[in-house]
Formats: sequence, C-alpha cells, structure tokens
Amino acid sequence: MNIDELKNTWNEDIAEETPEINIEQRNKINLPWKKYVKICAWSSGGS
Repeated sequence: MNIDELKNTWNEDIAEETPEINIEQRNKINLPWKKYVKICAWSSGGS
C-alpha cells in the first residue's frame, strides 16, 4: 500500500462516535504500555 492509499483509507475511516471502553479494558490496554515506559526509564538511568 502506498502512502496515498493509506491517507485515503485513514480519511474514510472516521467513526460517527467515539466507542466507549470500560475501565477493565482500558487497564488491559495500558498495562503493557506502562511496563514499556518503566523499562525505558530504568534502562536510560531514570533521566
């Protein structure tokens, strides 16, 4: 897929409403991200 096709697909894929997500689902999504951030901070010396 070239960049123009990707842009067109992105622009066409606009949802009518933002889907609701419950707290349990949000935590499942955020948990891997939080682990990644902690690992990056630790490996860079916390700076």
